[in-house]
Order: sequence, then C-alpha cells, then structure tokens
Amino acid sequence: MTAQELMANSVEMISGNMAYNLDFIPDDKLNWKPAPEANSALEVATHATWALNSMTGDLLGQPSEQQGPPTTPFASRDAAKGELVQAGQRYAMCMREITDADMERTIPHQYFGEITVGKLAPIPMMDLTHHHGQIAYIQTLLGDTESHFMPGLI
Repeated sequence: MTAQELMANSVEMISGNMAYNLDFIPDDKLNWKPAPEANSALEVATHATWALNSMTGDLLGQPSEQQGPPTTPFASRDAAKGELVQAGQRYAMCMREITDADMERTIPHQYFGEITVGKLAPIPMMDLTHHHGQIAYIQTLLGDTESHFMPGLI
C-alpha cells in the first residue's frame, strides 16, 4: 500500500467516523460550547470540513479564495455529516491520483508558504484526527463515555 492510499483510507475512515459520532450529540447540544471561547460540535465540523476542502484544493492546484474558515457553522447535523463525508471522499480521490513523483513537487500554500506535496498531504489527516477528538471530548463532557465506531469501519 502506498503512503497516498494509506492517507486516503485514513481520511475516509476518520471523516466517516467523525460524522457518525455527531449522531451521539443530542440535538439541543449541537451548538453547546464547554466554554465561551470553545467551539460547538457544529463549529468543529464546519472548521474541519473547510480545512479538509481547502488543503485538498491546494493539493489539486485549485486553492480556495476564502481566507479562513466560515464564521457561520453548519445549520444542521445532517448538513455537517454530509459535507464532512463528501470532503473526506474528495481528499481520498485526490490522494489516489497523486503519484510518488508528485509527492516531491513544491506548491504554494497560503499558510505554509512553499511546501512539497508530500509534506502537505498528511496534514489533513492529522488535522481531521484532532477535530474528531474534539467531537469525542464534547460527547464525554455531555456524559457519553463510550467510544463510538461507525459500523463497518474496521
């Protein structure tokens, strides 16, 4: 398995499981914040989706014109889940098209400057894992201490 396939598979799994975990947050708590400066579950999902789409665009040579994440979170759980899974699938398709030679190519990035594809490609996986943990932590703060794995994940 190539590094690209590993990253593609990982992001598909993480985005799918993150979307699945949103189902374990009560409707009336989707916009709840554990502290005033913290993000709600829908804000975390919005940011994670934006970041994943943005970096995928950079990898495809289609940088986003939007500077920074949206300030308005997804309006609903279903919207967040759908967009998150779609962003994961788009990243996976991108990674499956990147060759080993492409990994050495340098591209411009709005935050990281000039960076090789090989150094940028794993960042979405790491970032998405971080945000998945935020969703799991919100669940824990709301009293749900179980780990939820999407059926068929493994």
